[in-house]
Amino acid sequence: MIDIQHSNERNFCGAITPKEKDKIMKAILDMAAHERKTFCFTSNDVPNLKINGKQFEMVIMDFFEKGYIIKENISQYWDCSDIYPTCKLYEIAQFGGFKAAYEIKKANIQKMSLELELMGKKLESDFPEEANKCIEFAQTIASLFVSLNSIIGMIDTTPE
Repeated sequence: MIDIQHSNERNFCGAITPKEKDKIMKAILDMAAHERKTFCFTSNDVPNLKINGKQFEMVIMDFFEKGYIIKENISQYWDCSDIYPTCKLYEIAQFGGFKAAYEIKKANIQKMSLELELMGKKLESDFPEEANKCIEFAQTIASLFVSLNSIIGMIDTTPE
């Protein structure tokens, strides 16, 4: 997984990162605090935005589809839509925004990776022991069959 937030990685200029989504979220919530119920929102309302207009539109559409914002008037373009935030957007902000959600997901993936690695090592270390137990059990059963076969052979050859 490429971490486009990491300073040692290549600079992915124009990527829709959690940081850019947080900027948009903050601008929406700031405008909601100072405007009427709905307000016209454009990419110009977001300071230091590092994505283009099409990407901005994609984020706004994503916010709309996920129920973070409500679009008051239906128009073909998102260039200046009358929107207002929902409680879901405020909740995202309360829990640290999209960057925090990204970091939590990243930490969970790293945790699962470490757990899988640990399980793999445990299986590797336990496997020879467990395999030896199975082999010993199979050898015991095989020797029982040989013994039973000998006993049966002796019974069959006993004169009447």
